[in-house]
Amino acid sequence: MKTTLYRMLPLAGCLAAVPLAFGQIVDDTLVQEWNKSNIYNGGKLVDRIGDSIFETTAMDVVWVGNDVKISLHTNFPFSGTTVGNMNVTMADLAIDLESGFNFKHGFAMTTHGSGSFVQGSLYSDAEWLTSQDFFKDKNNLIYGGRWQDPNGDLREAPVELKGGTQIGSGFTVAQSSGTGTTYLYTITFKDVNSSGDWDNFSVFWGTAICSNDAIYGQFARGIPTGNGHPVPEPSTYGLIAVGLLFGLAGFRRFRRA
Repeated sequence: MKTTLYRMLPLAGCLAAVPLAFGQIVDDTLVQEWNKSNIYNGGKLVDRIGDSIFETTAMDVVWVGNDVKISLHTNFPFSGTTVGNMNVTMADLAIDLESGFNFKHGFAMTTHGSGSFVQGSLYSDAEWLTSQDFFKDKNNLIYGGRWQDPNGDLREAPVELKGGTQIGSGFTVAQSSGTGTTYLYTITFKDVNSSGDWDNFSVFWGTAICSNDAIYGQFARGIPTGNGHPVPEPSTYGLIAVGLLFGLAGFRRFRRA
């Protein structure tokens, strides 16, 4: 028994050294029903308001070298949708590089503000419009006026950039078919993490400007984060293969002895 354990140690040691570079949040963020500027239905907290088109189920983060990739699993289309006589557009991505709720970075998921905010661009010193800003004067529309953070506090939902300094552009948003959702949007932030600023951060996404469904996650490189399953970054798969080879070779030598 001791010999078997010793022979397999190269495998165990190699696997233990593999850095984790993936985090996943499965949506458990609740939103509060509002109508105009008022809490609706006693301030009920729900997973989603309205039709399944607003459904967002998960958010993934992957670190690859100096790149950071954020993926959104959702049914909401880039083209938006119409509710009553209002065009409801996709929400921007709110980012806090200090892994809290102070979203001083924002990513434009669509071009808006008469072209002031360009799809694929990253902004610092971000200022936000909330879902209440868009719907406070709309009759007969129920929307996500606030969301509940992991501490249980209720916060207004930042859904669209209204101010900020552009610090990057041309970041890609790839659209594909989701698993369990209509769409999977993968945003690649190229070469943003050379100084480690993106090793720990949080993200809020209200899905649409109504924040009928929202998702929030805190992510840390090298630490299992979220309520999904972390996996190794691609550059470490070679280490796993080497570990497997050493482990299997040791196992075979033990079997022959």
